[in-house]
Amino acid sequence: MIETPAAPLGDQTPIAGTLYSFYTTDVPSHWGGPVEYRFDWGDGTTSPWLSSPAASHSWSVPGRKTITVSARRRRRPDVSASSEGYVVLVRPDGHGAPGVDVSHHQNDKNAGVIDWTRVYAIGKRFAFIKATDGYTEGKGCPNGTDPRFRTNMDGARKAGLLVAPYHFGRPHLHPDATVEARQFVRVAGDYIAPGCLRPVLDFENPGDVKSPVNYARQLGKEGVSKWIRDWANEVKRLTGVEPMLYINRMYASKYVESDIARYPLWIAGNSGDPGKAPGDLGPWARNDFMQYDWKGSIPGINGPIDFDMFNGDMESLAKLVIRDEKLPTIPQNESRGSAGSQSTP
Repeated sequence: MIETPAAPLGDQTPIAGTLYSFYTTDVPSHWGGPVEYRFDWGDGTTSPWLSSPAASHSWSVPGRKTITVSARRRRRPDVSASSEGYVVLVRPDGHGAPGVDVSHHQNDKNAGVIDWTRVYAIGKRFAFIKATDGYTEGKGCPNGTDPRFRTNMDGARKAGLLVAPYHFGRPHLHPDATVEARQFVRVAGDYIAPGCLRPVLDFENPGDVKSPVNYARQLGKEGVSKWIRDWANEVKRLTGVEPMLYINRMYASKYVESDIARYPLWIAGNSGDPGKAPGDLGPWARNDFMQYDWKGSIPGINGPIDFDMFNGDMESLAKLVIRDEKLPTIPQNESRGSAGSQSTP
């Protein structure tokens, strides 16, 4: 008898042609004697049986690969057990920088804690982190502030990830977008600062309201564009930083005017493949980021997590980091305030 080994761990987005190390936990043998391990790399090859619960591999072909590890007793090679699979996405030529986006939902599943050190260790390099919500009465974001915002931002930065705060817009609650822009800056202002990625407006139809809300139908192209533009202009007025925009392909292709393409695009999606062409992006020639999986799984975060990929290398990603430039003087009644502020709009 032998215990089932844990699923292997390692970089979740390795680059084709580069050697990466993966490991599992030591497995005790109930009958004593040494245990051996063999890794199946998901590409038709395996490692030899090894005395160590770690091995290295390089893939030649990009794509999804599922790694498993088997354990057996050396004295009884017929007695073995295999782990669950660990899915990696092999990238071609190092293109793309992987990241995640999170809110209090992930913390709720982790008793309030995300292990950002482990998130960084498996290869994630940036995180979009929810700061505020236009809905100020919700239990998840009391007074419109994500209760885990500061904890997530500080934890991710300390672990080495580039971070950006985002705001979930609610045009049906606040037709004047500047109300929500000021709310966002009051809460997230400390992180709209040098060393952080540009802030983000999350513009999507909310799925957490009882009555259907469809901004495309209710506002039309002109109204959608105006709300986005007014929010972004107010954030820039208050902080000196032009934000980025998260929307889905329907809005990008049909419901924004051409000048909205000035904002770097984070396109929503769930294709499972960050290399898949996003389709018609309307006025944008390309997307800067792609959200490609809504049910990802990684060490350090319990439950499903959104996966994202930057459409470029780390040097290009660094160009979206806020530089150490003089920011405008903000009137006292519009102070950036503490990132932990519970101010209402």
